[in-house]
Amino acid sequence: MATVELKQLKKVYNRKVEAVKGIDLTVHDGEFLVLLGPSGCGKTTTMRMIAGLEEITEGEVLIDGVSVGHLPPRKRNVSMIFQNYAIWPHMTVFDNIAYALKIKKMEKSEINTRVKEVAELSGIESLLDRYPDQLSGGQQQRVAVARAIAVQPLVFLMDEPLSNLDAKLRVQMRTDLKEIHRSTGATTVFVTHDQSEAMSLADRIVIMKDGAIIQIGTPDEVYHNSANRFVADFIGTPPTNFLSVLVGDKEEEGYRLKGDHLDFTANHPSLAGFEGKTVLLGVRPENIDVLPEAPIEAICRLIEPQGSHNIILAQIGEQRMKLSVSPDIGLKIDQTFRLRLKSGHYHFFDPETGERLDK
Repeated sequence: MATVELKQLKKVYNRKVEAVKGIDLTVHDGEFLVLLGPSGCGKTTTMRMIAGLEEITEGEVLIDGVSVGHLPPRKRNVSMIFQNYAIWPHMTVFDNIAYALKIKKMEKSEINTRVKEVAELSGIESLLDRYPDQLSGGQQQRVAVARAIAVQPLVFLMDEPLSNLDAKLRVQMRTDLKEIHRSTGATTVFVTHDQSEAMSLADRIVIMKDGAIIQIGTPDEVYHNSANRFVADFIGTPPTNFLSVLVGDKEEEGYRLKGDHLDFTANHPSLAGFEGKTVLLGVRPENIDVLPEAPIEAICRLIEPQGSHNIILAQIGEQRMKLSVSPDIGLKIDQTFRLRLKSGHYHFFDPETGERLDK
């Protein structure tokens, strides 16, 4: 496979709209890297510049150390899988997969062998004689994957390839793509706005916003150590809860924190210098315990059953937060209950910049 390097990569439309703002990024050999972010953040534009489908305004794209910015897409040795599959409707599955191999003037016997190998890897070996209109959406997507694998490119590029599938098929295809990646060891760049998809597939996630990279890390790193409020709010379902707290003077056990119906102590060195100021406390829904003797009083405003757990919308004074709890707790709407934050399982953020304080 190959490495992909982006050096100060920039895309400007109409001489004024900066879609990608001079990003630097390295995709390691054999890595499954996911570009994640909301619509308009520049992730698809970045991928299209790697593929050669979008002209680079400034900067470089290197594949295995070779600058490819001047090369047309067909000479970059990359395969791209699109959101709408882009398979030929008048060709059988076999011919769709074999098409690029025929263009390369590969021997017929080798084409037959290659097509059968990738069809088996993609789980469509029994569909080779069918036409696309005889296939489900998931099967069509597998054809697109098999076609991409068949040409043995240096890099796979996938632009939201699962977004047209129903929820159950999306989950199944995540598993299939993960297994295919493990089998091929292919360097892969995958674009999505679905954070669950990113968390389940990625070796590393690149979180983008407004054309810039906000954070790069493993799924665990971006989830448990979000660099700023944007990441903490974007990653996770439900996302991080944010509560305003006033930092008091340091006491023997730490800093005294007070908020609306909140009063507790936290031993966080990052709070030094914020005495007398308000900061944002961020806590994940699963890091809140419901206990009879807990220090914080709350009211249950809404219950969202999820089967294995319930999502509780709790009100603490004028602030609201979501908890992930066992259904066995048995809370009722409008019931008063008590909760506590798990010690050490929360972070503090600057309310003005949004940056996490305890980095």
